[in-house]
Amino acid sequence: MSRRSNGSSYRIVNGTTAIISDYPFLVSVQRWNQDTKTHICGGTFISDQWILTAGHCVDDYEFGLGGIVRVESSFHASGGIFLTIERTVLHDRISYGTAGIDYDFGLIKLAAKFERAVPIRLVMAKRHFLPGELCTIVGWGMTKNTGDRDQLRMVKLPIVARSECNSSYFERETITQRMLCAGYPGGGQDACEGDSGGPLLCRGIQVGITSWGVGCAKPNRYGVYSNIANQRDWIRKHTVGDADAKRQLSFRIVNGTEATIVTYPFVVSVQKWTPRLKQHICGGTLISDSWILTAAHCVDKITSGTVMVRANSSFFNRGGKLHRVERVIKHELFSYETGDYDFGLLRLKQRFKRGSYVKLASGRKRFPPAERCTAMGWGYTLGPASREQLRQVVLPIVSQKVCQKSYEKTDKITARMLCAGYTEGMQDACDGDSGGPLICRGLQAGVISWAIGCAQPNKYGVYSSIAEGREWIRNQTGV
Repeated sequence: MSRRSNGSSYRIVNGTTAIISDYPFLVSVQRWNQDTKTHICGGTFISDQWILTAGHCVDDYEFGLGGIVRVESSFHASGGIFLTIERTVLHDRISYGTAGIDYDFGLIKLAAKFERAVPIRLVMAKRHFLPGELCTIVGWGMTKNTGDRDQLRMVKLPIVARSECNSSYFERETITQRMLCAGYPGGGQDACEGDSGGPLLCRGIQVGITSWGVGCAKPNRYGVYSNIANQRDWIRKHTVGDADAKRQLSFRIVNGTEATIVTYPFVVSVQKWTPRLKQHICGGTLISDSWILTAAHCVDKITSGTVMVRANSSFFNRGGKLHRVERVIKHELFSYETGDYDFGLLRLKQRFKRGSYVKLASGRKRFPPAERCTAMGWGYTLGPASREQLRQVVLPIVSQKVCQKSYEKTDKITARMLCAGYTEGMQDACDGDSGGPLICRGLQAGVISWAIGCAQPNKYGVYSSIAEGREWIRNQTGV
């Protein structure tokens, strides 16, 4: 059951209305009996048969007696369709404290696969988002004043450092590694009861699950979210047993085809490389024998001592040659809040004289709408397969005007951004493909940067425009 303290407002506080087509992965988890259906929590599709929510939502006694899920509706009490539940999974280490909840993770398995499901991308294990980054929470909550038809709402909140969050709750609760905090010191905006189980989204990736807080939108009482990166293995353990779970939980080039390094010899895998962790995090391109071009958000959390580059291999985890890095450069104007100026560079310790280098679009080069270009990358797969081959997908360029229209409620498409994709979705680049190239007419036109979701209708992929960043790249590298 929800352990939030009582408050006067039971919904996203000071947010704005939203529609399900902008967040098609969102579901309403409801208590159900013959006479009533009552929204208790949010949840998200993570495959065509699994829903991720908060542990305290599936631990609800009345929900255990009868539960159902409403999908494809902006309202928790009308529209859409109902899906029946086969079983629920509660984290075996869930712990209810004085105010908070540790290990607050729950899963719902549907009785049948829902083919129209649009799964959300989940954050990779051990990935972190920096304090101050603006992220989005979405939910219905429960209102006592406006009747039972309650429309989906969203609000943007900054990530809060764990130390600061701990200070605000030190008298009541310890903020553990399984928790993330978000909100403003002065309060005013927050998620509240009934929003539990819904997502915390950063750059189109679900990083948290709305869990608990003391009151709603109170000063120095930040909202607390279950930290998905910390429990990625637990989620994987309980959900990838189905025959096609790997396909549904595969975060990579969507609906593309296999490619080889022979075709794209300039593509490299940028890897986090520590004694305890060796992991592909992003793509990149060789632009000379000493320099790798990638995205700023790919290099923001690494140093020259914690990154390696694998070149000349079709697989991110074997073959080719590993290169050490001497220097890491992030564009000084890069902002997580806007995603603007998303350019990063890596200087290799030793020159790769046998490498093949991509040609970069000049500052004057423009690519018209509908021109077909190719994005490529490895992405990140949550399935059991360890051999992961390079993939490619052909996408049309989309005009700035059309792209801005598709993101007008959430983001600004700046002059440093280039968009590509199909109106109906279905093909795209996804998490782990970041930093890789968009190739047009044999030239690198863009760096894979961000999107809302993966291959979703009217949510085009956004790329950092090489033409707009060409001078900065030249000034840093001489290339």
